[in-house]
Amino acid sequence: MSLASKLKMEPPLSDGTKGKLYVKVHRQGRPPKPWIWAIYEDGRLYAQKIAAHSYSSAEEAWQVGWAMLSRLGKSGG
Repeated sequence: MSLASKLKMEPPLSDGTKGKLYVKVHRQGRPPKPWIWAIYEDGRLYAQKIAAHSYSSAEEAWQVGWAMLSRLGKSGG
């Protein structure tokens, strides 16, 4: 399975009043841990939440970012 298919976006979460939230994974810095996740809202320029730690792979960062997005959706943002 390719990295692109592993990182396929899940449907964005929304509470009906805000824009949809989604996860982006960014390469930040140099190895060994150059990956971070960030949660954005549609129509907003800046991330609402950004990873406090970096990750060894884009897939690992995406999984943690998606878990955080899911938590935000359940808590109401």
